[in-house]
Amino acid sequence: RQRQMCIRDSPKERWMELLKSRGQYWGKLVSYKNTGFHTETIDGLTITKLNYTVDNTNGKVYERIDFVKRGNDLKILAYEFNPDKELLGNTN
Repeated sequence: RQRQMCIRDSPKERWMELLKSRGQYWGKLVSYKNTGFHTETIDGLTITKLNYTVDNTNGKVYERIDFVKRGNDLKILAYEFNPDKELLGNTN
């Protein structure tokens, strides 16, 4: 079962696998709240990190999504979820 996970810069199929397993473990989305964001520029790339608290039918989970802006497009750089808010950002 998938309680926590972090992936970075992966093929589309890997993202779809992760989102499917996340949904199977945590159940359907009940509500979510954006709890903050941070934007930084590294080597000319703008990276935005969004944090959420998400309530699901099987419990609460904390999520972070990192986007990188490339031209006019945004690409998911990293996605992480963890039931322990203090561990979010510490998954390797």
